[in-house]
Amino acid sequence: MSEQPVAAAAPLRVAQYLSSIDLRDGGVVRAVLDLSDSLARAGQRVTLLTLNDRDVPASWAREAWVGEGVPACVRLPGPTRVGGRLSSEALGAARAVISGADVAHLHAMWIPSNEQMAGVCRRAGTPVVWSPHGMLDDWCMEQRALKKRLYHALFARRAMGGVAAMHCTAEAELAQASKWFGRARDRGVVIPLPFDLGDYRDLPGPEQARARFGLRVGEPTLLFLSRLHPKKGVEVLVRTTAEMRKAGRPVRLVIAGGGEEHYERSLRALVEGLGLGESVVFAGFVKGREKVSLYQAADVFVLPSSQENFGYVVVEAMAAGTPVVTTRGVALWPQLERENVAVLVEPRVEELAGAVGALLDDGAGARALGDRGRAWCLREMEPAGIIARFVGMYGRARARAGI
Repeated sequence: MSEQPVAAAAPLRVAQYLSSIDLRDGGVVRAVLDLSDSLARAGQRVTLLTLNDRDVPASWAREAWVGEGVPACVRLPGPTRVGGRLSSEALGAARAVISGADVAHLHAMWIPSNEQMAGVCRRAGTPVVWSPHGMLDDWCMEQRALKKRLYHALFARRAMGGVAAMHCTAEAELAQASKWFGRARDRGVVIPLPFDLGDYRDLPGPEQARARFGLRVGEPTLLFLSRLHPKKGVEVLVRTTAEMRKAGRPVRLVIAGGGEEHYERSLRALVEGLGLGESVVFAGFVKGREKVSLYQAADVFVLPSSQENFGYVVVEAMAAGTPVVTTRGVALWPQLERENVAVLVEPRVEELAGAVGALLDDGAGARALGDRGRAWCLREMEPAGIIARFVGMYGRARARAGI
């Protein structure tokens, strides 16, 4: 689907839907919050529908749109039905918003309420934009493959067939995901996610994070910051840390982020089993200016992920000027490679140790890599241009529906 410009018009009424707004769930939540906020600041009338408003900013209006620059949030009533399906009461509340919207934007996959929302939109005549957020990537589709293929055949494919646009965050995502779009295969649109640069234009410095987490100047610090999940490669980074220390490199690893309790326990057991108790810091969930400070306190940011849709944390680390080592599992990898703003490796101990060691040995080269990454982020992730592309996509969806 081409990104042809649309004529300037009155503000669009945009309904966003994600079933849960809990930042501990990862980047999709951050994406929906940033997108909703940026659209509202750009003058669009945004209403976020969700079942869980845990991390919706307190400053957002509740229940109804009240004025320019502030999104509204409508918390749909629960409980859901068996299998995560919405109750009749929740569907009625959603219908009241969607019937008055110019476009509805659904987020994520494998959530039964998304198909229900698509049905509400169809009956209301409201066009739909759908963002799978990497959940149709090859790696993701190989996990519980039979269950996902069955669900896709029975529910998702039909619902996606009626959308006005399937939104992907990178060309690499579209190339992998489009095979699952069905009748919407020719409606793929690539637009990067908006990224709030506010905390990164004026950097706070590393001192706050060093004091909070006991990091010492001169002690090489590696940082992992993301949701704790097996696909993120945290174990291989812990083993890399052990190998580097065994080889005489006294690196320290900071693991920041939250995840399933049993998985975090397994990571702590691995750390202890490798004798790294004093060399690994579990920082927990970090946000705001403290997170930016933590990026700055790290000598190298490492994300050895098997699959990453957009890779918010990669962009954040680069915006903070921190050298990045990551993998081609991050959908942004073609741009990162083309612009030479990150080191790309396979998620294996020997490759990670070699890449990280090379950066630690070449201070000038590491600083230059960090500077290039920061300059690229400040240039390419400018929110105004990205939001204009979203508004254009919504406008085309509205025109396609004849509204």
